[in-house]
Amino acid sequence: LDMLGFGIVWSEIEYLTKGELDVLSKLLAKQDTELVRINLVSKLQSKRVLERKVAALGLAQPLLWKKTENYKFVSSFVKGISASRTLTDLQLHGIRLTVESSKVLSEGISEAKSLRSFSIRKSRCGDIIFKWIAKGVASNCAIREVDFSSCMLSDNVRGAVCDVIRNHAEHRNDERWTQSLRDMKPGLNEVDSQIALQGVIALDFSKNVFGDDFAASLAIVLASDIWVGAINLQDNRIREKGIL
Repeated sequence: LDMLGFGIVWSEIEYLTKGELDVLSKLLAKQDTELVRINLVSKLQSKRVLERKVAALGLAQPLLWKKTENYKFVSSFVKGISASRTLTDLQLHGIRLTVESSKVLSEGISEAKSLRSFSIRKSRCGDIIFKWIAKGVASNCAIREVDFSSCMLSDNVRGAVCDVIRNHAEHRNDERWTQSLRDMKPGLNEVDSQIALQGVIALDFSKNVFGDDFAASLAIVLASDIWVGAINLQDNRIREKGIL
């Protein structure tokens, strides 16, 4: 565990004992802290190394791989992030999530109005869990950057991805219209720059299994979007048809 300024960084979370997991849960669940950053990391190691380290703890598998412990842990820190007015960066790298815990996490993300950057990179969560999390991201227009790289996502989530971009764009378009009526001034470049930050501007979907169908859906929603500045689609399965 490292506490850097107003942030918490905990690596190799899969090797926590029951006592350590309880301590971390209580620490993250506190609603009176001023945490700015939370970075929890699970390092993907070989099966042999994993089994050896877990066995040394007297466990058959990592605690967070158990559905009950996973749900309990996520529910705990969601209490903290939902109430936080200072947390801007939430990174859950390689953390295994269940469907039930992803539903709770989605609600927490939706309510975390100070959050600016969110990542579940290398979680290998798959389509179903991502769809739940995407609902929370879509409803929170405070988020500016998201990282869903190496999450085993397929074309089946193209609707959820487009909903995120579309919902954030609609929020900013409405705000832009309101500002133009209020100010009645030609040229809103400075205002537009501020409005652009009221929603997602950078998305990382690299190292998934997206194909041409995903690319086609993404192209349609981006055609009417003026806000998103960067999308990383490296190392997917998009061919020439999808690119064109």
